[in-house]
Amino acid sequence: MGRSSQTASSSQLSALVPARTGRHDAVVKTTIAILAAALLASICFGWSQSRQRAQAVAAATHAGADAKRAEAARAAAQAKLGAYDRMFSAGNATIAGRPDVSFRDALASGAERIGDLPAAARASALFALAEARRNIGDIEASLVGYQEAATAAREANDVRTRLRAQLRRSELLQQHVSHREFVAAYDELAADPALAGDALVHAANLLLGADDARWLGHVAVGDERADRALALWPVPEADGDEVLRAELESRVLIEQARRGAGDAAAARERVERMREAANRLRATLGDEHPALVALRACADLSTGGALAGLLDQTRRAAIDHGAGHPAVQARIDVLLDRGAARSDAGSRAAIEQLALQSARAVPLGDRWRARTIAAVLATNDALVEPITPEEVVELGRMRCRDAPDGDPDCLEGRQAAAQAMVFANRPREAVAILRAALAELPADADAARVSALNAQLQRALSRG
Repeated sequence: MGRSSQTASSSQLSALVPARTGRHDAVVKTTIAILAAALLASICFGWSQSRQRAQAVAAATHAGADAKRAEAARAAAQAKLGAYDRMFSAGNATIAGRPDVSFRDALASGAERIGDLPAAARASALFALAEARRNIGDIEASLVGYQEAATAAREANDVRTRLRAQLRRSELLQQHVSHREFVAAYDELAADPALAGDALVHAANLLLGADDARWLGHVAVGDERADRALALWPVPEADGDEVLRAELESRVLIEQARRGAGDAAAARERVERMREAANRLRATLGDEHPALVALRACADLSTGGALAGLLDQTRRAAIDHGAGHPAVQARIDVLLDRGAARSDAGSRAAIEQLALQSARAVPLGDRWRARTIAAVLATNDALVEPITPEEVVELGRMRCRDAPDGDPDCLEGRQAAAQAMVFANRPREAVAILRAALAELPADADAARVSALNAQLQRALSRG
């Protein structure tokens, strides 16, 4: 695992263990002092000072409640530490005496050892494990972990952990699984009454929804969701949320730059804010956290003339971390989204090469792989090496598996397959793919999508 993933994981784990022993001692001392003051007041002033005595008693009661809350926090911290100790102690046979055990195996073994813990400790430990798995790219295991963490948090009435686990799961579904599963998770979280009380998760969820709406071509809906997210920023400080807060700040600044208007001076000011935030947030996120990487890349491209540097960074990151690393994917997303792939022929070829290298480093069924290949095809007028028409057709089949009629992932996959067939001088196969897609559209299909499919069909027909 890369240094940035370790930094993010450490931040998450430390955030889950709020040591409160010192604060507890202080509260207890305060309580004793207030009780003593209340007793002294009753002796000195007697029954004639009942109002002052009542106020003192109320203060003592309040201090007692604070002490109980501090004690509960201390007990919760001890329970979480106990959970982590159980997962990674010498009593864990998978880890004990095996210095060569992989981190992935250690996480899997740890998850098996906390099933009988109280729900509150189990929820926190499961969430930490899911975060660690996400950071090393174990998507399937992290999805299961977030779901288990949300279930345990619901059992423990831990709203904070539940909302964060649901948000993280939604993020992974959107990027790696499917539109339909993401929408179900997004709608569930958006309809949760508790969401209004957590501005951090609320704003992050709205930005996810904005991305999805824009991908569907619903720009107005995406902008409306983004506006609501921006209206929540800055969110109130929340103990233990440093990583999520830093991620959200990065997303907000990118969204503000996307929506920004004004003269050159206003644009420069936005870029300076992005760069200042990137330097400041390094301590929380680490150099290669995807959110920070995207923020720096957007700032660089906004100034113009920085494309060559960003390409070099992406190449180096692919060598250092692997082509499928989230930091590499984040740079490629920016390059493709910001129109850099439509620049000069040399830069476009370099971007496409990096994008395809990264796409092929993730599993065949990964949504990011399919969407990246589709995006590369959409900016070309010929087949790009090393893509083959058969590979794109297979990706389309996988995206249509178990999908309802008119599923956006399925349609994008079919459109990409048809494009690949046209580029391979096999227009009849492209026509067959597009006609099948049009025939399966529901009656209430989006008009813009129907129009796009028909336009593509006409282009394929014109090729023979």
